Amino acid sequence: IWYILKSRNEFLLAQRNVHPMEDVKRAMDRNEEWNNTFVSARINVVRQVRNSKWEPPPVGWLKCNFDSSFRREDKIGGIGWIVRDEKGHFLKAGMVIQENVTSPLQAEALAFLFALQQIWINGWRRVWFEG
Repeated sequence: IWYILKSRNEFLLAQRNVHPMEDVKRAMDRNEEWNNTFVSARINVVRQVRNSKWEPPPVGWLKCNFDSSFRREDKIGGIGWIVRDEKGHFLKAGMVIQENVTSPLQAEALAFLFALQQIWINGWRRVWFEG
């Protein structure tokens, strides 16, 4: 999200238009650098189920929830998003199967990117995002 906001500011302040995939690549590069520095080669996978309840956005706003899945063996990412109003009424949803995904972080960034594109296309501007 940092790189998306940074690119937005670069566009607003310096009229520099950054392609969204450049943001994804920069985020992935920083993530790989961090993992190589701080994460051991062996990571224990913990599957955790969390109880969660949808929380509405403020009145007059919409909320877009997005999520992703990742299969390392075939580099496939599953991406989904849903938009609801402050009362929880369904407005729109979508999903994408994305090939050549290299990490869970990239899958989540792509989920946010796809959701953001659909929000923009639909003309919605007052939107809370939760991933």
